Amino acid sequence: MSEEDAWISIASAYEHVLSVRRFPERASQELLEKLRSNELGARAKLMRVGITINAMDESYDRPMSSYLFQAGYLDFANSSLTTPAAAGSRNIWTIHAVEATQIEVLRHEVLSLWPKSQAKSGNKGGRPEEHNWPGAFAYCGWWVAQHGLPNEKARLIELVVEWFEKQDGGAPKDEKEVRVRTSRAYDELAKWAKRTNGV
Repeated sequence: MSEEDAWISIASAYEHVLSVRRFPERASQELLEKLRSNELGARAKLMRVGITINAMDESYDRPMSSYLFQAGYLDFANSSLTTPAAAGSRNIWTIHAVEATQIEVLRHEVLSLWPKSQAKSGNKGGRPEEHNWPGAFAYCGWWVAQHGLPNEKARLIELVVEWFEKQDGGAPKDEKEVRVRTSRAYDELAKWAKRTNGV
């Protein structure tokens, strides 16, 4: 693999993370967290930096520091980042105005941080279920026993998605199926919680 092949656009990286995490907000949040923590190396094919938007110098193939992702706005679709200059600041250490385009990240780091799930072995007793729903809901039952029933169904959905990502190689693609199945589980757990509390 050539050096150029070792890098992929941030847009391609986002698409990969989305294919693993399934939910857009989760994919963008995780990708941004890894860039901010410097766990994911990045560079800009073109970067313009200056004290103001009107006085900027250009540089090419420039490594990007994690601090740029702290304050800047990252546009995943266009693989670009903008950081406006701090208004009225005379501090030389203040983040200057930055415009970075054609942002790329290291391919092997993306694949290592978000591996694709391995194919599951089939169930010879009939059509296999693609995901381990009983395992996910068993975990939910344990979690509710430990922490109590969440006030919102959305929290239980988050727990189910987190369990699939950690234990089952990735969350189901069908968000509606996740919501419907988890909503039913929530209703059953709510009945159990009421009986336990003597309501």
